[in-house]
Amino acid sequence: MMNRRLLLFALTALLIAGCNLTGDVTPPPALATSQASPHQESLPTATPVDLSPPDGAPYPQAGAAIYTEKCAACHGPAGMGDGPQAASLPAAPAALGAPETARQASPAAWYAVVTEGRMDHFMPGFASLSEQERWDVVAYALSLSSTSQALQEGKALFQQSCVECHGPDGKGRGEVADMTSPLLLAEDSGADLFTTISRGRGETMPAFADQLSEDERWSLVSYVRSLPFARPAPEPEATAVPEATATPGGEEAFEGTVVGQVINGSEGGEIPEGLEITLHGFDAQQQVLQESTTVGKDGTFRFEGLDPVPGRLFVVSAEYGGVLYGSEVGHLMQGEPVELPLTIYENTTDASELRVERLHLLFDFPAEGVMQVIELWLISNTGDRTITAAEGETTYEVSLPEGAANLRFEDDVLGGRYRETENGFADTVPVRPGSNVVQLVFSFELPYEKRLDFEQPLNYPVDSVVILVPEGGPQVSGEGVQDLGLREITGTNVQNYSAGPYEAGEVLKVSLRGRPPKAEGASTPMTWQNVVIGLGALGLALVAVGLWWRSAALKRSEDFEEEALEDEEAAGPAAESEDRESLLRAIAELDDAFEAGELEEQEYHQRRQAIKERLVALMRGEDD
Repeated sequence: MMNRRLLLFALTALLIAGCNLTGDVTPPPALATSQASPHQESLPTATPVDLSPPDGAPYPQAGAAIYTEKCAACHGPAGMGDGPQAASLPAAPAALGAPETARQASPAAWYAVVTEGRMDHFMPGFASLSEQERWDVVAYALSLSSTSQALQEGKALFQQSCVECHGPDGKGRGEVADMTSPLLLAEDSGADLFTTISRGRGETMPAFADQLSEDERWSLVSYVRSLPFARPAPEPEATAVPEATATPGGEEAFEGTVVGQVINGSEGGEIPEGLEITLHGFDAQQQVLQESTTVGKDGTFRFEGLDPVPGRLFVVSAEYGGVLYGSEVGHLMQGEPVELPLTIYENTTDASELRVERLHLLFDFPAEGVMQVIELWLISNTGDRTITAAEGETTYEVSLPEGAANLRFEDDVLGGRYRETENGFADTVPVRPGSNVVQLVFSFELPYEKRLDFEQPLNYPVDSVVILVPEGGPQVSGEGVQDLGLREITGTNVQNYSAGPYEAGEVLKVSLRGRPPKAEGASTPMTWQNVVIGLGALGLALVAVGLWWRSAALKRSEDFEEEALEDEEAAGPAAESEDRESLLRAIAELDDAFEAGELEEQEYHQRRQAIKERLVALMRGEDD
């Protein structure tokens, strides 16, 4: 059992570490509310980002170090989307180094993605990077698709055809713009520059389509794109490296150290004397190192003499009270020890501190007369103790609608992790303190013939419910249910509804009316399973954040919860009351939220239209 937990721990940690998220774990509101955008290879962003000018010209050489640390594991060392973690992601990372990808991208778009992330594509935003560092890594990523030969040829063509107006250094003459300005070309993709070079611009910029071949024009694009980038300083004269500190590769040798302190996060909890701490080292997805030590009286521990293998990740773990706990993920740095503090908790069998932050309901119709219900729960523990099961017991229970059949789970079966109960099933997994620390994915079937009153008892508080139905399927209604319009998830159009919050002991009641979608437009069970796997994989990432990245994750999960509450407040009282005044107030609150930048334009218009339709229907009813 211990080995199985360690394997899960290792894979979970590596899932997060694939993009080296230390300090950059970004909550995924877009995907968690099933409002993901379709992926495009050039990775545009739908969220406007302030394109602040960098302090200096973007420096690709500095960006190379950042790329190696934070990006190469997924995107690959040459940017071809073939990093060691790429295969473990549900969607392939963009091939940034492929010309066909980079030519369609603008520096502004990639800067926005580095800033905001793309959680629908499992890429975080890197808030830990300064604006200058983000521009540096964008500059390096853009350089991956250009060869030195193309740059040399482009420079020669520039000197031959462009210096008369733009000057030998690209700074421009007279009214001609300075092409070395970092933000001047930010909005232009390589394809845009190619079009300008080919067709010209106005009366001042001639067309070169007839003078230069297509390859020559692309080489010129590569060179022009590089003009705003800083050039490396001349290398100092080489000095001899003392033999005692030189490695065969010419780099200074050092031995790494990992230190930390165990903290008991439960009130009144103590650190047991002699608690064993295990250090794990991972290369890609393989554990290559495991060492153990015991904590001192003050809870501190230390591992020394570690090999500084590039890309190797380290994490520490400890089993306390039958529960495995883990630290953040770190890597060795020359000259200073890596600190990996570890928090443990006392146990409790009281599940009263559990709450469900998001409950996703996906209604599908795989066969005539059958409705498949797929549920994704994001479960939090608001207490300061890990909820565990007494011997032969379970940690928490889930009630199912009456008549539910063919119960299935994403990751196990009844009799294993899950136990059948009179009203549904129960889970045996420990629930550590934190937000979204357990993701639960399961499905069951109910009979369906044009209408169904879906009722599911809720044993714990539920902050919000997201309901998804295939486009063209039955209409969903119920007290507090709000229609949010169509969404696209992994290429499938779904009707999106929201409901909640609910208190423990309440019943989630939803009415479905209408025929299932036609066969040619309906989703298949496999399609819906893929959707859930995508959501579930992200849920696993959330679990990892909650378990192993406590210090970074807690603040961000709290921010995420605040954002969710703000969204619910922005929706206004329309979900609680159907009188004209509350609907008008909800529209006003939406307008205020949009003007304050708290809502994206598409979501704002969809919500506003839904409330307006309800207001019109209400007014018609009053007139009648």
